[in-house]
Amino acid sequence: MLCLTIVAAKTLLFPGGTPQELANALAKVTKEPVAVMRPEKPTFGKISIEPSDDHLFRHYLKLQTGLESPVGWEGFGPVEWPDYIILFKLLVGVPGRMPPKYIDSPKVESVGSGKIKIRSDKFGCYQLSQLLEAVPGAPITNHQLFDRAVVAVSDGPISIDDLALCLSKAVGGTLIRKAGSFEIGFNAQVYRRRMVARLDSIIGSIKSQAPKSYEIPALQFQRDVYAQASDATLTEAFKTRASEAQMPVHPSTYLGRSLMRRLQADSQNTEGNGGPTGLDILKQVDFDRPIKVVVTGKNTIRILAFLKGQGNTTIRF
Repeated sequence: MLCLTIVAAKTLLFPGGTPQELANALAKVTKEPVAVMRPEKPTFGKISIEPSDDHLFRHYLKLQTGLESPVGWEGFGPVEWPDYIILFKLLVGVPGRMPPKYIDSPKVESVGSGKIKIRSDKFGCYQLSQLLEAVPGAPITNHQLFDRAVVAVSDGPISIDDLALCLSKAVGGTLIRKAGSFEIGFNAQVYRRRMVARLDSIIGSIKSQAPKSYEIPALQFQRDVYAQASDATLTEAFKTRASEAQMPVHPSTYLGRSLMRRLQADSQNTEGNGGPTGLDILKQVDFDRPIKVVVTGKNTIRILAFLKGQGNTTIRF
């Protein structure tokens, strides 16, 4: 007997608009609540996806919006981490990081039957930490990496369970269910994938702009560190914003060779800005002793090395 499997095709015709307008359009396609994490730009352009199976729909959506989705249709997030998540910017005279732009103050109300409704406003998106604080009883918490994630949720009443699931998938976290509460935890695999994609994009962009000789090796080394770092290393580094984790670097490995290319390129950097130049640093490093890479919870990479002739004194750069 011949058996046929009929797969429902998905179509999306979106004229462009805010993240919440896109979330609403996707919710109509998927027939379930949807959350979207905004990439760098505050709005999305026109999207046209003709009837497609699930695989092709995800593929075309990624090409046209820069959004990816894991298994299921509850959450859509950027393929690469946007600047507002990764960069640690400070305002003069103001402690802490600069807030993301183009966001609304969340307005959340209980509508009965264990559900809530989130009112949309001008920009149709919110800073995740502020949105979760506005949910009655604050039953959902998040890992510090996602504090500044800008998210939107489709219109209509939504249960706390569904909200936690949608947001965790959109920001690229792991949903941890507890007694009466939820936590959107760190997901090392998603972090690695989005960081590598971000650095690949930056490298590709800089290559077309006549970069200085040391720029590409430095960025490539960062990319290689995140690509090679284990789940355990990344999880340790991102326990808190002040956390860090070390990775030993052996010269014969791929990462070791990437490090040497970076250091050799650094030696050509004579722009010290009043401090030591790349050549000054290179001359001080004792390459006969172990070198370690330090991954920090602030999305930065440092190199830890011993100084020549100075015992156990180390230098970070």
